[in-house]
Amino acid sequence: MAYCAVADIESKIQYTDFSDTSNPTETQVTTFCGEISQDMDDKMQPCGIAVPVTDDDKLKTLKRIACFGVLAEVYRCIDEMIDKAKMYQDLYDKELKNVLNNKDIISATDEVTNNPTWTGEAREYESSETSEYFNINEDDW
Repeated sequence: MAYCAVADIESKIQYTDFSDTSNPTETQVTTFCGEISQDMDDKMQPCGIAVPVTDDDKLKTLKRIACFGVLAEVYRCIDEMIDKAKMYQDLYDKELKNVLNNKDIISATDEVTNNPTWTGEAREYESSETSEYFNINEDDW
């Protein structure tokens, strides 16, 4: 189960609709959605989070994080957009680390707006449990 879909990515990149002739293609973006979601599951499961996550409130937060990861992949396909790719990769890594280190994040919601809210203070998390998952060097770009 993918945490985001092509339509979610198209809404973030308002100047394009993905197709068989776009760069990246709609098929590639669909594949990115699946790969990023699988990556998230592969990182969440060893931390004690039951996957795939199906709770609607939790899915809102995971969808946002998945979109960051997919946007990084999309922008990697476009030569002039490597800075945006790096920005979205950094957002994906940071937000997913926060979930892995504070599992309550994906279950906390604001009762008034029903939007995901952060529990505790926002900070960069480092732990031996999750840091191995987030080592990307520039050669991987």
